[in-house]
Amino acid sequence: QRITVDDSWKFRKGEGGIIAADVNDDGKRDFVITKVGHVAAYDNSGKNIWIKQIDIQVSTNSENNGLPGWLGAGVQASDVDADLRTEVLFLTKKNTLHIIDGATGATEKVILLKHPEGTKRWEHLVITNFRGKGDRDLLLQTTNADGYRMGRYLAAYAIEDLMGKENFEPLWARDDFIPCAHNGA
Repeated sequence: QRITVDDSWKFRKGEGGIIAADVNDDGKRDFVITKVGHVAAYDNSGKNIWIKQIDIQVSTNSENNGLPGWLGAGVQASDVDADLRTEVLFLTKKNTLHIIDGATGATEKVILLKHPEGTKRWEHLVITNFRGKGDRDLLLQTTNADGYRMGRYLAAYAIEDLMGKENFEPLWARDDFIPCAHNGA
């Protein structure tokens, strides 16, 4: 199946990407597309669901510009709060985590994150299941701010802590992860 995206979307080479996920909960895979300054969702037929103009964390070569790297979408989608609706999560260059309703694009929560010393911001996120509760955890990753950048900093959070507590602590954190140099965890 071929879909056409709005012609006004001008992409810079390698910055942003695409994921396929059922964001409007109709049982069909939709498309979440990112580029510098934009996140948009299109349904399975290619019809626009929503567009947000926001300074999403996307980059080109991660060794110079941080994660997520070439063609990294910088976005994840899942039902992270057990409300039976898909949420879309992404980070911004201002070090905030955005959790939005996948079907409408409405903001559910914006969370300012602390990042490790020696880094600029959190740059990459992965929805995961560390505690055996389903897609309720979040892995954050970032690179060192100076020199050849490697994503050695990791922290895991319970998403309900991020959404419900003002003072949240990671489940665990480390600064010695040795990843592939040019992509996220």
